[in-house]
Amino acid sequence: MPQGETPEADAPVTGIGAAVSEIVGLYAALSVSRHGAGRTRLLAELARAGRRLAGLALVCSDGEKAVRRSSRWQRRRVLAARGAAWIISSTNRARPRGEEESAGE
Repeated sequence: MPQGETPEADAPVTGIGAAVSEIVGLYAALSVSRHGAGRTRLLAELARAGRRLAGLALVCSDGEKAVRRSSRWQRRRVLAARGAAWIISSTNRARPRGEEESAGE
């Protein structure tokens, strides 16, 4: 794929891999370049490649928000809520049908 072109829509994962490899190549060229016009051009190309990668990542995620890593307390809250829901559902299943109405009295 020529530099600067985006991949076809049916191959988003391949497109992300190509965009990442383009960024790696540009970064490698930038790391050995001297100060001057060539370095400025490489920086501009690296910025464009980064924007293309971000665009491809948004397309691949289908508009969903990026998954944030949860903290320990958030994980504990989720596990506690899941445990409480399991206890509630299991106690409701264990009751005979006639006791469900009388339990609220």
